[in-house]
Amino acid sequence: MMPADQSLTATLDPAGVGMTREEIDLFVNTLTLTAPQVWTLCDILPPVDQLDHRWWDDSPAQLAAVIRARALEPHHSERWGVDHDDLAEVCENLPAPHAVALVDAIVRARTVPGDYVEALRAVGLLR
Repeated sequence: MMPADQSLTATLDPAGVGMTREEIDLFVNTLTLTAPQVWTLCDILPPVDQLDHRWWDDSPAQLAAVIRARALEPHHSERWGVDHDDLAEVCENLPAPHAVALVDAIVRARTVPGDYVEALRAVGLLR
């Protein structure tokens, strides 16, 4: 278990506090995203070095903006067959802690070696 002060959420939080792994897992467990929506988000979320405090302060709007921008690219709008407007709206309507937890889970899944589907299951994004 990674304490909050070592997590991605702590680096995004301007106060440097972040969320505990338990809090993140609780928020992720409430998400009702489909597998294609999760795969789309994994494809379009910027690299971790491009994430800053805006992803803590207003993560739902940040997610929606990235989704809408990437929807203009044919690759992203066609790859998983996801309606990007619907996905942007879903993310925009998430409570901020849930959106931050979603971003954290995607970033963690990217670091899990091996099969990507299993990595997404390991972080709770796929059931």
